[in-house]
Amino acid sequence: MFAVYFTRKKQRLLCCFGAVALVLGGYLLLKGAIANTAASVVFSDDLNLKNADTNAARVEFLAGLGWKTSDEPVEVREVVIPLEFDEVYQNYNLIQLDQGFDLTQYAGRKMKCYSYDILNYPNGEENVRANLLVYKERLVGGDVCSLRLDGFMHGLRLPEEVPAPA
Repeated sequence: MFAVYFTRKKQRLLCCFGAVALVLGGYLLLKGAIANTAASVVFSDDLNLKNADTNAARVEFLAGLGWKTSDEPVEVREVVIPLEFDEVYQNYNLIQLDQGFDLTQYAGRKMKCYSYDILNYPNGEENVRANLLVYKERLVGGDVCSLRLDGFMHGLRLPEEVPAPA
């Protein structure tokens, strides 16, 4: 059997080193967790609109994505994100997740939806809208959709494959 005896001074010193090691280890773990979280929810610069409280900012944002839109929203409505997502909201949130947003964190909250006509959809399609979801002056989601009954919906960026015109 092997036994080690420490003096009080050595015990205090070991406790101090142990405490420093724990604090440093905790810091490094936390830093890594934050970095991984930041990497998994990355807002591309083109979708990061922190100040969406003015019409000019929203129109400029859409123009930065390549969309020519109506000068004013054609519709502004208040929406409430449901507490529990049905299949429709789950599918809609998949579009949001693909572009770096997540509506689950806004469950039960009211927000505004600003809708703009898109005037330059690449395939010539008419009646296409950009919808921007704004919570406390910040963009938290959005989509581009056709108003046709058999229409399409995708994220705010132009998709690689543009739906064929009707």
